[in-house]
Formats: sequence, C-alpha cells, structure tokens
Amino acid sequence: MQEPGTEPAAQPQYRVSVPTNTTLQEGISLTAAQQQVAEAGLQYPMLAKPVWADGREGSHALAVIATEAGLQQLVEGRAGGDFGLPVLLQQYVPHGGCLFKVGCLSG
Repeated sequence: MQEPGTEPAAQPQYRVSVPTNTTLQEGISLTAAQQQVAEAGLQYPMLAKPVWADGREGSHALAVIATEAGLQQLVEGRAGGDFGLPVLLQQYVPHGGCLFKVGCLSG
C-alpha cells in the first residue's frame, strides 16, 4: 500500500541490443544465402556462429565473414575445421572491447 502523497520508486530501465541477424540452414545455395543476407540488412563484416550453444564440441565456434568470398566458403562447407551450416549470421558491431554474452534457458 502506498502512503498518500508519495510517489512510487522509479523502476530502472534496461536495454539489451541484439545485432541484426539471420539463420542460414543446411543445403542453402550461395544465391539464396546472398539474398537472405541482403533481405536481413546485413553487411560485411558479419559473424557466423553455430545455432546451438549447449556446450557440445564446436558450440562456441566463431567465424568472421569479411567478404562475399567468405560467405561462399561458408555455404560450400570450406570455412575450416568443423564449422559449417546451419549458422547464425550476425552483424558485427564494434564494441570497444566490452562484450557481454547472455544465454537463455527455456523450460
């Protein structure tokens, strides 16, 4: 119950920004990937991340896709190591060395 004449305490405001992103599924062609990237509004450089982040081997892999040739290598399975589709493509955002990784659980 609020006392008469008192204002409720202001609630803090928080903001979490999520970079522009899209998911490339297995079997996508280069032309379709290029179109999907354009429709999502992504520009180079982009980050490619596995769609799973559950701790399995490779789940924390990261590839920088700096050019169209890099996107082609990714789509054709030539990105190196065990890295391949499906991936989350995310716009690279300069962060000044301060980066927070947030995970979500559902249940």
